[in-house]
Amino acid sequence: MSHRIVYEHLAVLFPANTLKAELGHWSLYDDRYLLLELGGDNNCSTFHPETNREVASRDWCVLGLGRHYEVIAAAVKLSASCEGGCMRLSGQRKTLPETYIRRVRNAMANPVPFGELGGLGLSVVADIAQSDGSLGQEARENLQRHAHPVESEGRKLWRMNPLRSAKDAALLMVCGGSLPGPAWNVAAASGPRFPCEGSELFHRLRARKAA
Repeated sequence: MSHRIVYEHLAVLFPANTLKAELGHWSLYDDRYLLLELGGDNNCSTFHPETNREVASRDWCVLGLGRHYEVIAAAVKLSASCEGGCMRLSGQRKTLPETYIRRVRNAMANPVPFGELGGLGLSVVADIAQSDGSLGQEARENLQRHAHPVESEGRKLWRMNPLRSAKDAALLMVCGGSLPGPAWNVAAASGPRFPCEGSELFHRLRARKAA
């Protein structure tokens, strides 16, 4: 049976005062977070860019976004996959849900602040369809006023780059967090998958685990 292998977690902190300065929305009264996870299925493979050996494939995804407790809640819900053997941490034969949650809590306790991401090679792009009927009127008005309109494959979208723009981050937290479904349906992440591709990123990850 295939299962997901989780390699890394990285939390990004967006201070409330930074977001509020960009978008004076009433809800931006506390800090917000993006939680990124590096993982992949054990039955899919790729080649290591340094050794050229066949290894399990892996990619970054946005696991959660929003307030601290909202991100933890998303991780707790996902941790149930560990109980049935559908997910485990790299290097472990079996991962308990509590172990997975503890790993997420550690990442959330040691986040990388927005503004200190330069050189890490990470990217997050959020696309919200302009035709999305689940958007409230207030969210739609904010997106019309501040987001970047684009067209992709005939679909009209509002696009945000929250790791590059504080205003985009504020918009994503205000508008994207209210959309139904998991965070990875709203925002897509990419970045170095192996230490040799992003030594600074993995140095930060190792330092966080040692803290």
